[in-house]
Amino acid sequence: MLAVSATPTGKLCPRIPVPIWSVHKPATCSLPRWVSQQTDTTDTSAGTAGVFQRLGDFVVRRPVIVIGFWVMLAAVLSLTFPPLTQMVRERPVDILPANAPVTVTSQQMTEAFHESGSQNVLLTVLTNEKGLGPADEDVYRTLVDKLRQDTRNVVMVQ
Repeated sequence: MLAVSATPTGKLCPRIPVPIWSVHKPATCSLPRWVSQQTDTTDTSAGTAGVFQRLGDFVVRRPVIVIGFWVMLAAVLSLTFPPLTQMVRERPVDILPANAPVTVTSQQMTEAFHESGSQNVLLTVLTNEKGLGPADEDVYRTLVDKLRQDTRNVVMVQ
């Protein structure tokens, strides 16, 4: 059990309880021997420092080298690997699996209505809490007309 006592100067220091029959001197703020024998964990000269401590020391001492390393790494990676847009163009990935219910239903609708199918579906919803008015209907008609005119990017409009 460790107690704390105050010295005559008002300094707080730990005090280890002693048996009643021993003579107890006033607190002088001396730590027990077992506390002073502990090793200092901040000493990096002995090689006991962790990897992150050494890495942090290197970054603080040589920031220009670290920044240069990151710039070179970015340059090498950008020259080594193709851009993401090129990868998407060359290897498109289906968003949904072929056996997903929505994909199966879309395929059935395409076959039933004899339309050219596409995996990309866009659903546009126009809402107004007070109800759709004539201005909202004009926006809807303008949007539908523009979508129908874009035959290159739009397969069908319902």
